[in-house]
Amino acid sequence: MWKRFIAAGEKFLYAFPIRLVIHHFKRSPVMMAIWAVFFLVVTGNFGTGMGIPYLFLDPEYLNETSFLSFALVGFMTAGYIMVFHITSYINDGYRFSFLGTLKRPFARFTLNNSIIPVVFVVTYVWNIVAFQITYEINTGLTILKKLAGFFTGFTLMTVGLMQYFRLTNQDAFKILSRRIEKRIKKNTITRATVLNRLAKVRGQQVRVDSYLDLNFKSKPAYPAPEYLKKKVVTQVFNQNHLNAVIVELGAIALVFILGWFGQLPILQLPAAASAILTASVLLMILGAIAFWSRGYTTIVVIVIFLLINYSHHQQWIGKGFEGLGLDYTEEPEPYSVESLAVHNSPQHYKEDMQHTLGILETWRAKFPVDEKPKMVFICTSGGGQRSALWTMTALQAAQMATQDQLMDHTMLITGASGGLVGASYYRELYLRSQLLGEGVMDPQNPIFLDQISNDNLNPVIFSLLVNDLFFRNQTIDYGGQKHPKDRGVAFEEALNRNTGGILDKPISAYREHEEASTIPMLFVAPSIVNDGRRMYISPQPVSYMAMALQDSLHPVINEKDKGIDFVRFFQQQNADSLRFLSALRMGATFPYITPNISLPSTPAIQIMDSGISDNFGVTDAVRFVLVFQEWINANTSGVVFLSIRDSEKEEPLEEEGSRSLSDKIISPVKYIYRNWSSIQDLHNDDQIEMAQAFMEVPVDRVDLQFIPRALFFDVTTREFTTDPSEREVQQLERASLNWRLTTREKNSIRENIKIMHNQEQLSRLVELLEK
Repeated sequence: MWKRFIAAGEKFLYAFPIRLVIHHFKRSPVMMAIWAVFFLVVTGNFGTGMGIPYLFLDPEYLNETSFLSFALVGFMTAGYIMVFHITSYINDGYRFSFLGTLKRPFARFTLNNSIIPVVFVVTYVWNIVAFQITYEINTGLTILKKLAGFFTGFTLMTVGLMQYFRLTNQDAFKILSRRIEKRIKKNTITRATVLNRLAKVRGQQVRVDSYLDLNFKSKPAYPAPEYLKKKVVTQVFNQNHLNAVIVELGAIALVFILGWFGQLPILQLPAAASAILTASVLLMILGAIAFWSRGYTTIVVIVIFLLINYSHHQQWIGKGFEGLGLDYTEEPEPYSVESLAVHNSPQHYKEDMQHTLGILETWRAKFPVDEKPKMVFICTSGGGQRSALWTMTALQAAQMATQDQLMDHTMLITGASGGLVGASYYRELYLRSQLLGEGVMDPQNPIFLDQISNDNLNPVIFSLLVNDLFFRNQTIDYGGQKHPKDRGVAFEEALNRNTGGILDKPISAYREHEEASTIPMLFVAPSIVNDGRRMYISPQPVSYMAMALQDSLHPVINEKDKGIDFVRFFQQQNADSLRFLSALRMGATFPYITPNISLPSTPAIQIMDSGISDNFGVTDAVRFVLVFQEWINANTSGVVFLSIRDSEKEEPLEEEGSRSLSDKIISPVKYIYRNWSSIQDLHNDDQIEMAQAFMEVPVDRVDLQFIPRALFFDVTTREFTTDPSEREVQQLERASLNWRLTTREKNSIRENIKIMHNQEQLSRLVELLEK
C-alpha cells in the first residue's frame, strides 16, 4: 500500500509540468514575482486605491469598453504567456535534454509549462465576470461579448506564434537528415557557446520521468542518446533560441513604436495591454541577462541599476517634469530664505491686499446697497475622479437649491486634487453661461457630470509604461515653449478631451473675469516638497496668503513665510502663461500616477498634491477671511464655508482585535496615514473656531459629504441595515481614490446628494443665504 502511494507520489512529483512549476519557484523568483503581481491585480488585492484592477477588468480603447478593447488585452495576455514560455525555454531548456530528441520540442515544452498561465487565465476571466456583474451592472450578453473579445485576441496571438515556431523550429531528426556538421559550422559562435554550457551543466539536469504530449497523454521522458547530445541537441536549441530572440525583438520594437507614435489615439492601447506588454519586455530583458551572465546575474543587475541611477543623477536621462507654458530657458529663480523675504515683502502684502479689496468691492456691488449679503467660500476636498464628480454633483445641486444664488455669493474657491478639478470645471461652465447666456450653456446639464467622470487613468498609465519608463523623446508646444511629453501631459490632455477643451487656457485668462467678479476667485495651492510651504497659484497677486498677517490686529511674531505667490515669484519665467490644466495637475499630483512638476528655480522647487497640507481647502479659506476681516465685518452679514468633501467626517470607529508582531511594527505609520484626514479635520475645526472668535459677523459651515453607507440607512428605525449582503454591497459603493470610476461608483456618487444629511445641509444653505 505504502509502496503504491510512494510510487504515485513520485510519478506526480517527477512529471514534467510539476517539475517546471517547482523549478520556477526555486530558480526564477523575479518571474514568479511578476506573476504574483498580476494575480494580485486581477483579484483586486493590489493597486485598488489607484484603480489599477479596473484597467484589467474593464479595459478601455478609444474611450470605450468594447469587444476590441478586451481583444487587445487578450492579445497581449497571450503574448506575455508566450514570452514566459520563451524565457523559460531559453534559460532552462538545456536542463531537460530529452526535449531535443522530440519533434516540435518548443510546443511540447509550452504545453507542459502551462499550469501557471492556465490558472491565471481562469482566475482573470472569473474576476472579469464578477466585476462586470457587480460594478458595471452589465447583462449576460454584454459580458459574453467582452469575453469573446478577450479570447479572440488571446487565440490569435497564441495560434500565430505557435504557427511561427512550428514552421521555423527544427527537431533532431530533421537536423540529422540535413548534414549536421555543415549547418553547425555556419554558426560556430553560438555552437561553441551552447556546447560549452551543455558541458558545464551536464550535472545540472533535472530529473523528469514523464511529460504531457500534444495529444494530452502522458509519455515517458527518455534521456537523449549520447550521439545526439553534443551536436544535434545543441543545434535544436540554437534554432529555437534564434526564433525566440526574433519574437522578443519584435515586442521591444512594438514598445518603441508605441512610445514614438503614442499621440495617435488608435495606438493608445488599453492600459492593461500596455502593462502586460511592458512586463513582457521586462521579462525578456531579465531573461537575457540571466542567460548570458548565469552565476553573475545579481551582480549584473546591480551594476545596471547603479548606472541608471547615476544617469538620472547627472540628468542624462529622466529629466524633471515641467509645467506647460513656463519658460525653462530663462535664468532659474533663486529659491532661498533670502529670496522669499524679497518676494514676500510688507510692500507687496499691502499692494496685493489693496488689489483684492477692489475685487471685494466689485463683488459687493452685485447686491443691493441696503442689504448686506452672505459671503460664501467653497472648500472642496481632494480625492481623484471621485471627488471631481462629487464636487460637480454638489455644486449643481447647491446652485439649483439656492435658485442660482450660490455662485453670486461665492467669493473664493479653495481645495485640493480632484475636488478643485471639478470646481474649476463648474466655474468655467458658469462663466460661459454668464458670457453666452444659459440658453447656450447651462452648467446644470447632467451631461457635464458624464464628462467630468470619464476615464483619465488609461492614457496616464499608457504613457507611463511605453514612454516614461523607457524614454521621453516626444515634445509638446504650448505658449511658444517646448516641453517634454510625459504621463503628466497625458493626464492634462485626457482631462482636456473629457471637458471639451474649455479649460485649456493660461491662468491669466481668468484675471479679468475674477476682477469683474463674474466668477469667484480660485486658488490652486500645491505643497512644496523642498520645505513643506505652499505655492499659491492665482491670476491675482496674493502674497498676503504666503506671509504673516500684517495689520494692527495681528502683530508679527517672528513667523516663517507660509508659501510663495506663484505669479510674482516666477514672473521672469512667464508665470502668467502657465497652462491652467498644468496648475490643476500640480494640485492633484499623486505618487507614480501624475508626477510632481519641477519649477524653474535653483534649487528646483518640486511640487506635490495640495492635500498634503490641507485636503479640504478650509485653511486657505479661513486665512483669506482673517486677512480681510475688517472689510468682511463691515460689508457682509456673515460668512458661510460650504465644505464639499468626498468622505464622511465622522466615520464609525473600527474595532481593533489582537495584533500580531508585524502589526505592532507597522501600526505607527499605518495609523498616521489612515488618520491623516481626521488630523486635518481637527485642525480645520480649530481654524473655523478661531474665525468665529475673531469675526464680528456670524461664521457658519455647511457640509456636503459623500457617505456611501448612508444609502443603507433605514429612516424608520434610524439605524443602518445589518444584512450581510447589503453590507457587502455597501463596501462596493465606496469609490476608490483614482482617476477611473466604474458605473456603480458613478451612480453611487450621483445618488449620494439625495441622502437625508445632504438634503438637510442644502436646506440649511438656503436659509443662511436668505438671512
